[in-house]
Amino acid sequence: MKTKIIKMPKAVKKCVAYEDRLKIRHMYQQEWIDAFASGTLQTSVKLGMAVRDFYLVERVAFEFGWEFEVLPASRVTTGVPVSEGDESAITEFGWYAKRANWNLFYGDKMAFKYVIVEYVDGTKKEGLAFVITETSASWLPKNHLLFALVAEFNTKTGEWNKAVNPY
Repeated sequence: MKTKIIKMPKAVKKCVAYEDRLKIRHMYQQEWIDAFASGTLQTSVKLGMAVRDFYLVERVAFEFGWEFEVLPASRVTTGVPVSEGDESAITEFGWYAKRANWNLFYGDKMAFKYVIVEYVDGTKKEGLAFVITETSASWLPKNHLLFALVAEFNTKTGEWNKAVNPY
């Protein structure tokens, strides 16, 4: 599974209420860094450092929420989420999921999945996640998946960690 980049719906392009938000959504990397990035990211750019991953972390958090991340799709395995009786992390995930569409930008689509994430450093995480399946954020890299691990399952203890609000 990977996040599909879609065209902005025509209804949004014509909507005056979305005008400022549309400008941000379609900013080029340097334009966004100049306007919204942290001082550290701005300084890193000025020093000529490689900033692509750093930029993506900040922009994803800014546009989608603090718990969202984007990784190559090959590093994230997705499956059907399964509910388990009276488990507070799953209950909280459900509450956040009920309200999730209120936080989506018009035209973006989301699914709820169980994910297993393998990071470059060899660490792994798994649990219940919000997965952005379609978005008009054309600045996202191709063949990547945008997701937020909201309720993490600790495979060492066999218990769920407390759910986090992805926004």
